[in-house]
Amino acid sequence: MKHLSYIRIYISLFMIFLQLNSVLAQTELSCNSYYEFVDKNDSITELRISINGHNATEEFIKEIDKEQIPLPTFQGKYKDCMIFMRGYGQHYRLLITYQVQDGKIHREDYEHSMCLKTSNKESYLFFYGEQPMKMTYNYKTDKIKFRKLRKNKKYYELKGRTIESCNNSFGGL
Repeated sequence: MKHLSYIRIYISLFMIFLQLNSVLAQTELSCNSYYEFVDKNDSITELRISINGHNATEEFIKEIDKEQIPLPTFQGKYKDCMIFMRGYGQHYRLLITYQVQDGKIHREDYEHSMCLKTSNKESYLFFYGEQPMKMTYNYKTDKIKFRKLRKNKKYYELKGRTIESCNNSFGGL
């Protein structure tokens, strides 16, 4: 009987650990962190970002030769990092992060080639500082979660490359 109690305690602690390691995306922004899209003309939209008092702007082309190009969509916020996504077609995603580093907002792009098999979840790799992170979007619940990954050489080798994302793993890892 006492043995069963230890197992329950162990399982409870393990579940708490899993919850601490995985964080839901913050989708509500505050006055310290916000973004807005402002149309400059027929083909250019400006993205204005503010993260904890640091500001940045970036222009996006939204039309070329009368063909519409979708603007990035806000996915969520992880600490002082805002994540946006552009998707062209069924199997391509461009994850764009804006992150405060050394008192300035820096942009990083992470191209993802998605699996041909569809499932309820899509996973994306990005870096928060030097920490590899996994962002998972669940289609059923419409929730986004962030999870720290182990600092492993295999993730750093994917920086600057198109990342193959399939079945919850990256780059065929």
